[in-house]
Amino acid sequence: MAVCHPPPNSLTFRTGWTGEATVTKLSDNFVILEITALDTTGGDAGGSPFAVPVGWRPQANAPITYEWTDGTSESRTISASTGQTYPAIGKVLKTPIRIMYQSTP
Repeated sequence: MAVCHPPPNSLTFRTGWTGEATVTKLSDNFVILEITALDTTGGDAGGSPFAVPVGWRPQANAPITYEWTDGTSESRTISASTGQTYPAIGKVLKTPIRIMYQSTP
């Protein structure tokens, strides 16, 4: 598979939400995005906590679990087509989450 877009080197978080992420390149076509901090207290509901990098898509219907500092957690599935996960609002991430992304032609 030819690589059409360079691997992302950062993420753009949803308006009103803050976060930190690292990108680990596995190959020219696969990267791991690790969200190490996420605060959803300033945003609106729905959608993804970050913009899906252009030319990349999450691993098909990848399951993730958000563990929050208030002791709650929620399991979500990332849509392979939109990258949306719909996490709860008003929460602060306790445990980093990792998502594998693949380049798209």
